[in-house]
Amino acid sequence: MRRVFVFIILAIVAAALLTLGIQYDTGYVKITYGHWLIESNLWVLVSLNLIALIGLGFVISTLKALIRGSNQSIRWFKIRPKRKANNDSQRGLLAFLEGDWQTAKSLLTQSAKHARMPLVNLLAAANAANQQGNHKESAQILKQAHELDGGSELAASLTQVRLHIENERYEAALAVLTRLRKQHPKHVYVLKLTVQVYRALEDWEHLVACFEGDLAQQLNLSADFERQAWAKLFATYATRLKTEQKNGVYVESLESSLAEVWQRVPSKYRFDEHVIHAYVRELMSVGLSAESEVILRKALEKSWSENLIDAYGRAKGKDATKQLLHAEKWLKSRPNSPRLLLALGRLSLRCELWGKAQEYFSSSLAQQPSLEASAELYRLSCHLKKPAQDTDKQLEHLMQQLHLPELPQPR
Repeated sequence: MRRVFVFIILAIVAAALLTLGIQYDTGYVKITYGHWLIESNLWVLVSLNLIALIGLGFVISTLKALIRGSNQSIRWFKIRPKRKANNDSQRGLLAFLEGDWQTAKSLLTQSAKHARMPLVNLLAAANAANQQGNHKESAQILKQAHELDGGSELAASLTQVRLHIENERYEAALAVLTRLRKQHPKHVYVLKLTVQVYRALEDWEHLVACFEGDLAQQLNLSADFERQAWAKLFATYATRLKTEQKNGVYVESLESSLAEVWQRVPSKYRFDEHVIHAYVRELMSVGLSAESEVILRKALEKSWSENLIDAYGRAKGKDATKQLLHAEKWLKSRPNSPRLLLALGRLSLRCELWGKAQEYFSSSLAQQPSLEASAELYRLSCHLKKPAQDTDKQLEHLMQQLHLPELPQPR
């Protein structure tokens, strides 16, 4: 509006000046060029020039407007597919979050070509296809994601691994993870997925190896999980050793391998009662009870444990008398420990001290009734050929510990 007003003012001023000029002198202009001769009034020629300049300016502005309009049309045709793709991508991702797998897959795959982040579209579409059970189609979409220019091969591979794990194809997942660990040795999430796959495959050897790397602290695994893994690894070696022993083959390397596994246990678990208990249990199961007695004795001297003292009572050391004397030293500071008294009773049996064993079992029952102490005392009494009244009383006490239901019995 302001421009129009200024233009009108300038036009009025120009007209006034032209009028004054004509009144003062009309002037005369003569132009020759070759065979051409042009004669005109000065003010007429000036007016024609102004009209020509105004016309030229109008033509130039019209051409600019046409060029600008064509550029906008071209830009609109270029942007339109991208806008549609972005809208479809948003709708597809919302459908994916809402669990509408068919809609999500269709929208995300169709819009992937022009989407702002095509890799995200394809990975989400692969997940949607997998949720529908279309594993073959999911694999094809993942292949497109791998071949995408400028895409993240790591993101596509990790999605492939997660889909393999979800479908319990652990061997296939492990193959991809093995390649990724070579390419990205410092990637924590790759290591976490590797741990998950090894656990599913019950490959405890490679699983505990993951605890020993530089990234082990960043895994944030629970202590119970690590304890379980070490216990499973002990059991694996013990099972192999028992199989060889059953076949009549003595393999010293397996025994040393079991000891080597114990040496690999990190320092924070070397005196952990759960890990120690799992290890000595396997040692005793393969006939290496003397080694377990040494480990248990060292652990109990460092930190007392009711579970470990029970295992100590079951272990068969090299010298039963020394083992009993050593355990009796602990009784001075823990005279009321029912598990220690039970262990002392069993160690007394190894030394063939029947009366002392009976006293320890009775003392253990006095501190805390238990099935094991009752059973040990009853078994000992039977072998000592105690009077029927005593053995019947112990048997009755044992039956009470079992909490059998009250049921009618024959007269």
